[in-house]
Amino acid sequence: MANVFIRHEDPDTRHVSEINEEIFSAELKRTFEEASSEFQLAATVAEFAEILRESYWAREGSLAAVSQSIKGIAPQIPNASVDELMILVNQATRFKVLNRE
Repeated sequence: MANVFIRHEDPDTRHVSEINEEIFSAELKRTFEEASSEFQLAATVAEFAEILRESYWAREGSLAAVSQSIKGIAPQIPNASVDELMILVNQATRFKVLNRE
């Protein structure tokens, strides 16, 4: 179905990593909830980033939906990073509310 190439530079070490993976249609899931917890987390983080930058691609997204996704993922991936993400989403939500007033 697709070939994905990602190149990433660690901002601290300046070490460059490259990943090249094939995605096959047989690997796709029918719903978001059927996808792995790791995929759900990655997609939720990406949506959060797009919402923060007010991207065209996130125009139908919401911080409330991001928050709900994290609440569903958190029990499956008990991790301080997931907890920190939830804190950041809550802060962003409060910030947006304050900016509307």
